[in-house]
Amino acid sequence: MKSIYKAAKGFPINDDDAQVIGTSLEVIEKEYGNVTPELVLTVGRSVSSPLHKFFDWDDEQASEKWRKHQARKLIQSIEVVINYETGESQKAFFNIREDFDENTPLVYVNIERALSEKELRKQILNNALREITYWKAKYHTYKEFKGIIGAISIVQKKLIRRKK
Repeated sequence: MKSIYKAAKGFPINDDDAQVIGTSLEVIEKEYGNVTPELVLTVGRSVSSPLHKFFDWDDEQASEKWRKHQARKLIQSIEVVINYETGESQKAFFNIREDFDENTPLVYVNIERALSEKELRKQILNNALREITYWKAKYHTYKEFKGIIGAISIVQKKLIRRKK
């Protein structure tokens, strides 16, 4: 039976693209025994590859995108100590949409601002809810995570009720 693929939420592809990518990744796995980013790039380099169109082949644009990716990773790589006695730390910056419009770009704000402004805190909680919902969907078939899945369900219900 042929696998049917669909686009995961939050990624800039549609279901047709997902089918092309998924099928191509299956071919790579059959041919090489596994899938790695290096193999996907190698296969995607060929103009005849269905994966070719998903890469940015303009070196100037690609290098700028890479540097922006590195900048995001820099922002995401730091934590701030929140308990000086224990050394407990927390993510220092959170990404939000300042004008709360899904069409505007994400920006980062420090944890103090994120926690103190009601609308920003709400966005972060909604983001967290999306992340745990994703995690739950990804791992719900593993019996080893049954307890965690149950706890996530309880938190989801509380957060969803709070949103209303």
